[in-house]
Amino acid sequence: MPRNKYDTHFYDGKIKENYKKLVEYDNAVIVPEIPIPDFPTTIAEICSSIDKIQGKYKYKISEKQRVNIFRSIRLIEKNKDKSNYDSKNDIHVNDILPRVWRFIRKNKEDAMNLFIEQVSDIVNRGPCAQGRTTRLYQLYILYVSIPKGWSIENK
Repeated sequence: MPRNKYDTHFYDGKIKENYKKLVEYDNAVIVPEIPIPDFPTTIAEICSSIDKIQGKYKYKISEKQRVNIFRSIRLIEKNKDKSNYDSKNDIHVNDILPRVWRFIRKNKEDAMNLFIEQVSDIVNRGPCAQGRTTRLYQLYILYVSIPKGWSIENK
């Protein structure tokens, strides 16, 4: 069966170079303004935020989503090393999750529903490393885009 854009493995090896460029830009331009939290802090903040979210934002989270988010976070936290590394795209969840989370926590109202949707899907529809990183990459590119003509040499 041919893969399509809804299958996370469709993106295997296709986002590697773009992700590297985005990280280069992010580190040079955005990180000085919006620092990246470390991985343990990110996990703790996500869990705390999900616990407090019900009724706080426009988005209503179902009990099933809430359970799936915590299952996904536990999966990510438990497999900090090898299982979180997407070798096809050379992306580690331990790197991309904190990069994404700093934007979500800053723009909670607008970003939380997308974050909840993507993270809750990890446990059922993409528990492999590629499923985790592809879902997080989709969120990352919403916040980081490189202006035309930018390069590390002329930052």
